[in-house]
Amino acid sequence: MVLTPLAQQILLMVGETVFVGVLLVLSFRLRRIFGAPLLYIVFGVIFQYANLLAGTMYVQLSSWLVVSPGSVVLFPAILFLVLFVYLSDDAVEARKLIYGVAIANVIFVPLGLLVALQLQSPLAINPYHLSPDIFGVQPRIVISSAVVLFIDTLLVCLLYEWISRYTRSIFLRVFLSLLATLYFDSVAFSTLAFAGSPFYRDIMLSQLAGKTVAALLYSAILTIYLRHFNVTESVVVGEGRELGAMFRVLTYRQRYEELQKIVVRDPLTNVYNRGFFDEAIEKYVALAHRSGRPMCMMMLDIDAFKSVNDTYGHAEGDKVLQLIAASLVNAVRSSDYVCRYGGEEFAILLPGTELEQANVLAERIVADIPRALSTGWAGAGVRTVTVTIGVAEYPREATSSSDLLSVADRRLYAGKNAGRARVVAAG
Repeated sequence: MVLTPLAQQILLMVGETVFVGVLLVLSFRLRRIFGAPLLYIVFGVIFQYANLLAGTMYVQLSSWLVVSPGSVVLFPAILFLVLFVYLSDDAVEARKLIYGVAIANVIFVPLGLLVALQLQSPLAINPYHLSPDIFGVQPRIVISSAVVLFIDTLLVCLLYEWISRYTRSIFLRVFLSLLATLYFDSVAFSTLAFAGSPFYRDIMLSQLAGKTVAALLYSAILTIYLRHFNVTESVVVGEGRELGAMFRVLTYRQRYEELQKIVVRDPLTNVYNRGFFDEAIEKYVALAHRSGRPMCMMMLDIDAFKSVNDTYGHAEGDKVLQLIAASLVNAVRSSDYVCRYGGEEFAILLPGTELEQANVLAERIVADIPRALSTGWAGAGVRTVTVTIGVAEYPREATSSSDLLSVADRRLYAGKNAGRARVVAAG
């Protein structure tokens, strides 16, 4: 089958969009191995190509529809990454990316003008006959692009938060926020840069048409990733996901001192402590709300722990706590969080987990604890230690972090009243 030139161009731009979207997602995923620089280097290459192609290459798809791959494929990738980082990491990282994009635009102007001057020199060797106009872009266009892009990167996050109030569909949240931002960009940029031009209307309509398709494809890529891959990230205590945190400017020293004030580990068991739990549950409920994925939590209590202390002493009771904490850490995924809630109670956060999966894990923990306590302390082989667990899921059974905690806690005590050494994961 021989494709027409029009079909070839459309397929090429669709392929470019998919390639860039998957590349950014993969780079984000691999940052745990190679660090954040990998993601930002890839992003920098895309950003440079977006600027270069937007001013040098256009494809005529109809008598009025003329689009540039730089504008309709690569530029939406910038907003795609900002929103992706905002959803999958935190607001502070998104803020860094937004400021980075703004600074890159500022650098682009003087550097381009210097290169344009070099090309005009009689000493310049220009084998590809590049025009100085490629680099010396009109100041009006560059300034308009820089201002609108900065607004875009903020607007896409604001719109996502606003749209999230009205739909739980992650695809609709991403698509509508991207689409609305790209429409704003198309109208604002076309008006600022080309108002008065006889091609103003066609330029704006072409931008709207091309970016609609790009928003659809990028939204599909992001939705697939959020739904089918583990997107939970480690929590930095003290860093908020609220949009306002994007503008909370802190120096490195301030950040360091802020983190130093917060001790996140329980000194006895080495699992996370109550302070960490209080921060983390808020963050992961917010992430579950944004991503449309569920999360569960467990409340676990050691049965008759007081009698362990009374019979064997508090030092042996501490060993029991340590053995149970180690068993819990071994039972959960690296993306889950085991916290000592207080005394003999533990709380476990399970991001991206449904109630049925959490119930299976809880049943395994209840079965494993007596085996884990069969050695390593004075009562081993004499006394069987058991635990009771209450399990709850957000958003199926709770509307907030406090509701989630309350449901899990009620189920824990229902299990205690029903005979202990069991899991309660239903009302």
